[in-house]
Amino acid sequence: MYFFGENFDLTDLKPQTAARLMYLATWLEYDSEYLMVGNNKMSREQMEDIMHLKPTTFKAFLKEVTDLGYLIKDDNSYRLNKKIFHKGKHRHKKSLVDTRYVRVYIKYIRSLYEMTPQTKHSNLGYIFQLIPYINIEYNIICHNPLEKDLDLIEPMTVRELCEAIGYD
Repeated sequence: MYFFGENFDLTDLKPQTAARLMYLATWLEYDSEYLMVGNNKMSREQMEDIMHLKPTTFKAFLKEVTDLGYLIKDDNSYRLNKKIFHKGKHRHKKSLVDTRYVRVYIKYIRSLYEMTPQTKHSNLGYIFQLIPYINIEYNIICHNPLEKDLDLIEPMTVRELCEAIGYD
């Protein structure tokens, strides 16, 4: 599954919401925008059940991600914003070489989420919020993650990193 960097910046979400959204994205259907359970589009009730959240927590999550445009409601189902999330063969106008993207593995995202207690989802969310700041060429958290020249990379201090993801 791909997350596209030019649109992927989860810092406008609460950290726990970022973790939950990443988990929810693992249910994205291949070459589709829709969240699926088996051969059916995922309903609100199925989404709440899969995410293992209390009803009030789920309601707050759903409101936050739909208000910010990450999740879009279609009749009785939901779809993810295709400018951010994609599962399947890359079909965007730009090639993957010219596009900032991160490839993640569904099995590991699900495992991390399912092993993390609900009260600790914010810790997991902070990790996901770091993704846009990682220079994938050198595995450095920096101000200029697209830089190819190691000498020109501007690493972030711990303080700068915390400020970027809203961690106090």
